[in-house]
Amino acid sequence: MNFFENELGRIFNKTEGIQNLRYIGRSCYGSINSYIRLKAEFVTQGVSDQFEVLKVTLINKTDGEIDHVKLKLADVIGLKEINTSGIGRTPPYIWIYQGKAQWYPCRPNTNDYVKLAETISGYVSVFSNEPAQNESFDMDM
Repeated sequence: MNFFENELGRIFNKTEGIQNLRYIGRSCYGSINSYIRLKAEFVTQGVSDQFEVLKVTLINKTDGEIDHVKLKLADVIGLKEINTSGIGRTPPYIWIYQGKAQWYPCRPNTNDYVKLAETISGYVSVFSNEPAQNESFDMDM
């Protein structure tokens, strides 16, 4: 497994409501129910090789994307302290430096992974009920 697959595994192994997890490259795939699939991937916000967002997309097997959410890592796990630079607190992100992926300013702790997992579980729970036969999901309600 590469760095991204390992980090996704640390998050999604703690996430409820998702089965058949697969990790490929910078993405994680899984099943919510017999109709809905999940894709999660680390994405940038415009700075090359700096991944500060976890994008979670829910996909209907026949109709395509249902919804997605972009979870800014700093919003979920908070700012991280940089002791050596005098900068203070900074948003966490994964960056690729000299060809190697790593966390900056520090690796998330167990509680951070749990926070990410709980946030994703809450999001997934909104969509996880099996629809009745011939029932469509209507956001206009």
